[in-house]
Amino acid sequence: MIRLTKISELQRSDGFELVQVGDAQIVSRPEATAWARQAVHRHGSLCRTAGDVAIDTMSGRGPVSVLANPIGDGPPWVVRRYWRGGWVRFLKDRFLRLGRPRSFKELETSVRLRELDIATPRVLVAASYPAGLFYRADLVTELVPEASSLADVLLGGGKAFSRPWNSEQREQAIARTVDLVRRMVTVGVRHPDFNAKNILVSRNLGGIQISLIDLDRCQLTSPSDSGNVKLLLRRLTRSIRKIARVRSDTVPDHEMRLIQDGALSQ
Repeated sequence: MIRLTKISELQRSDGFELVQVGDAQIVSRPEATAWARQAVHRHGSLCRTAGDVAIDTMSGRGPVSVLANPIGDGPPWVVRRYWRGGWVRFLKDRFLRLGRPRSFKELETSVRLRELDIATPRVLVAASYPAGLFYRADLVTELVPEASSLADVLLGGGKAFSRPWNSEQREQAIARTVDLVRRMVTVGVRHPDFNAKNILVSRNLGGIQISLIDLDRCQLTSPSDSGNVKLLLRRLTRSIRKIARVRSDTVPDHEMRLIQDGALSQ
């Protein structure tokens, strides 16, 4: 069963609802509860439901479905199944039932980061499907429109949305990313998977916006334990170089220097 302490806090402070459908455990915002309950009841999981009605599919460790907003006007929804990586990728989408499911951890972390003024996609539903020693899990978030990972902004790739990223927008994305790193250190965010693929860059009338994603292993700790700006920026540049080698591409030297130098210590 779910460890209820933090979920109960979310119920009290943010209005989330806890729902049981068969063995499936669901935590959702009130507006999404009926959809989530019906989806799991009919198809067994949110992921399976989404795959049948997706209007688009994004790539990750597994397919990530994009749905037209199923409850009316509003941004599309993104439904993601959690998949294993690294040396345990043979387990595919199965996780040992130790501690809280990853989907609930990500929900809790997302709510807290948004309270701390760190942008991350708004979570609507988290679900866990226990079976024996293992569980599978899904997460539903609102789609961030016209967004690309920082890796795709700087190196190309992914899907082209409305227009390419020009040099000014690329430099703004770097500056906003440096701001994000400083904010993470200030409030004490430790992100074990911090890299150029987990920084989402979007653009709208308000300019370039940065969101932090893939939060299931993210921890909130003291600022002194979260690292420092220079170390995180070095880690970010290493990830960009690694992705660039895989894609046989390069990032202009002056843009790499902007990252390494903290956007010239704004």
